[in-house]
Amino acid sequence: MPTPAPPASRHGPLSLILRLGLGLLALCIPLAAVWILTALARHAGSPTWLGLVVALLILGGVPFAWDLWAERRWARKATPTPRVLSRGDRIRLRILSISLAVLGASVLVFTRPTVNALTSHGDWFMAGAEGSFARDVQAAIGSFARGLGNTFGAPPDLVAPAPDGPAGTPPPASVPLAPPPGGAEAASYKVSWPMPPEPHPALRGLTDTQATSLDAVAAYLKQRVPDAVQRVKAIHDFAVTRLSYATEVLLAGAKTPPQDAESVLVARRATCDGYANLMIALGQRTGDPMVKVLGRSRATGAKLDGFTHAWVAAKLGDRAYLIDPTWDAGSIYGNEFRARYSTAYLFTPPRVFAYDHFPDESKYTFLDPPPTLDDFIRSPVLSAHFAARGMEMEGVTSASVQTAGALAFRVKNPNRSWLLVLAMPQGAEGRPFNCLPPSQSELIEVSCQFPSAGAWQLELYANDTEDGRFGSVGYIAVENRP
Repeated sequence: MPTPAPPASRHGPLSLILRLGLGLLALCIPLAAVWILTALARHAGSPTWLGLVVALLILGGVPFAWDLWAERRWARKATPTPRVLSRGDRIRLRILSISLAVLGASVLVFTRPTVNALTSHGDWFMAGAEGSFARDVQAAIGSFARGLGNTFGAPPDLVAPAPDGPAGTPPPASVPLAPPPGGAEAASYKVSWPMPPEPHPALRGLTDTQATSLDAVAAYLKQRVPDAVQRVKAIHDFAVTRLSYATEVLLAGAKTPPQDAESVLVARRATCDGYANLMIALGQRTGDPMVKVLGRSRATGAKLDGFTHAWVAAKLGDRAYLIDPTWDAGSIYGNEFRARYSTAYLFTPPRVFAYDHFPDESKYTFLDPPPTLDDFIRSPVLSAHFAARGMEMEGVTSASVQTAGALAFRVKNPNRSWLLVLAMPQGAEGRPFNCLPPSQSELIEVSCQFPSAGAWQLELYANDTEDGRFGSVGYIAVENRP
């Protein structure tokens, strides 16, 4: 009697789910590798298409070359062993192997560049998309990058101070900032903005020996500065004048030194994380409550959605005030930190602070209603220095504009600061040029004629005098389409 054939195999729901899951995993791993390689290319300054080409060459070209080499070796054997897998299956496995190798190297060997690339450019595939979904995706990418960095001991580098003025200019003079009308006032604390641009006189008596101990600095300030507002200013001034920015973290692959308050106090170098930590640690010891705020900030040359940054919120009475000691400490020129004391980001009004700062937690905007990320991206990129000088812009109401050959706008300048506007090509053909030489009138008319189509950036710089180094006070992204 013939043996009956076994029944045809049936895949139950669990088997189908498992197969589907494995298929999705085999698809997602190469896509994740493409995502990371492209973000790294963008972080290195290369265009997106070049990153995609490199990713496809690595993840596509290498597996096919590997398979051709293996085929030749197999064909040269005297007695080739039977093939178990089809050629298509072998290539898929090789793509998966190369993708896993790329992901492993990115996470385990090149951790810091990968984390920084994902933090700054992980949303490249969104291509400027807006809306709640785009914000959720961007927030998820940022959380993933920070979690990855924290897991492997390489948190994302926090950013440097605002970029410096045009090249080839000498160091600046001090900037007298006249307070605009309607400065912030607390019921029981006299808080004004901007405060005098001079470090607190109590710091002159602080010895180098005292300045190396958090407890000694805090005790010194608490004894000599009884007023809470002035004491917070003195803490700000100590961090701003004692530390310099650790520009070495801007180098690709450079390891960020410890940023706890004790370490930066001894090293006298910090990123914005360290500046904030030092202020907070001193405030804890003097009884002046402060918290660190994480978010995004932007300056000349940055993307409109900014880059990772940290600053401080200090509580005085029943109100909180925003402080960015890093941006009050100086600026970066190339890879060089140039100290330049300022109070533009000390007790800055929330509406002005929102020009170039966007916190991860909306409650730290101290605005009602709080602006969204879309609002931040669309709003003109101006700095607190622009508002502190009493300047107002007319004719441009967004960060990015389109024009057909020329752009005109006006700047109210009641304090008669000197203003210049520099046009910088951003992929467009042409060279930088001044579309406004240094001007000091109370109402400045700016008219910029663009010599070629493409992306440009109009960079605004201000100074007290016609000569000397002009500091950045904002920029406008322009797409010229004649």
